[in-house]
Amino acid sequence: PIDDWNTELDRIVAEAVLARLPEHHRTVLSLRYLDDCTVGECAELIGRTVHATETLLVRARRAFRSQYPEGRTP
Repeated sequence: PIDDWNTELDRIVAEAVLARLPEHHRTVLSLRYLDDCTVGECAELIGRTVHATETLLVRARRAFRSQYPEGRTP
C-alpha cells in the first residue's frame, strides 16, 4: 500500500529544497517538471537556446540533488 504520509513528506521536502535554489534554477525546474514543458518550450519561455537550457537543467538538477537530504530519493 502507498503511504500518503511519505508522499506528502517528500513533496514538502522537495518544495523546501526548490525554494532555496537560485531563481533561474527554480524557474527551469518548475517549467520542466511541474509544468511538464519540453526543453524547447522551456527555452522559449526563459529566452535561451535549447542547448543553453539543457545546460541550465543539468546544473539545476545538480544543485537540487546537492541540497536534498540524504536518505530521501527525489
